[in-house]
Amino acid sequence: VYEKPTIADYNLLARLSESFNSFATFIPLALFLCSLAELNGVMRPWVHAFYLVLAAGTLLSVEAGVAGTEHDVFNLGRREVGLYMVWGVIVATGMASAGMRLFG
Repeated sequence: VYEKPTIADYNLLARLSESFNSFATFIPLALFLCSLAELNGVMRPWVHAFYLVLAAGTLLSVEAGVAGTEHDVFNLGRREVGLYMVWGVIVATGMASAGMRLFG
């Protein structure tokens, strides 16, 4: 028996699509920049910290996008915090890699 999708179903599909889109867009770039920073000689503890923050930000943003609803108090702001963490890793690894390449 076919049931007509409701507005809530479409909202869930849009949320899942947005979560996958942010994962597919930012994570390959962040991993590439982390590996580039590692190849350029950034200290190993910094690289491990970048990977750790990247993993935590990915878990926050993707899991909050998939499992949470907009009205869930526990989910409030986790997606945004996770995306800010991923963007921070992208900026920090790019700057660290460029700094090591330019200054030593």
